[in-house]
Amino acid sequence: MECYFEIEVNPLNAVCDLVLRRTRCGYRKDFGWHCPGLKTAVTRQPGFWTAEMVIPFADIAAGTPACGDQWRGNFLRIDRPKNEPRELSAWSPTGCPMFHVQDRFGVLEFIR
Repeated sequence: MECYFEIEVNPLNAVCDLVLRRTRCGYRKDFGWHCPGLKTAVTRQPGFWTAEMVIPFADIAAGTPACGDQWRGNFLRIDRPKNEPRELSAWSPTGCPMFHVQDRFGVLEFIR
């Protein structure tokens, strides 16, 4: 079964962590999964904010990736301004108005 993890952080440091599992009709969200070792921090400044995350490999993989291993991943942003259309942006654009397009995710390569 095809699945992937999604971890969301907002400007108030509220966290949503889940697994998305592919079905014949799309994806099913599994909110029962939580990333137990996840650590997040948010810094807010006038006009922008930043988020930092520590995601332990043990929470999302069977082991630590070896040098040269490649994973697919993406980093996304959704802005929902009042009375305006939502704005979607991504490190690796998916080419459509949704983010659940794994074939368009970028490649993360692990090095020393």
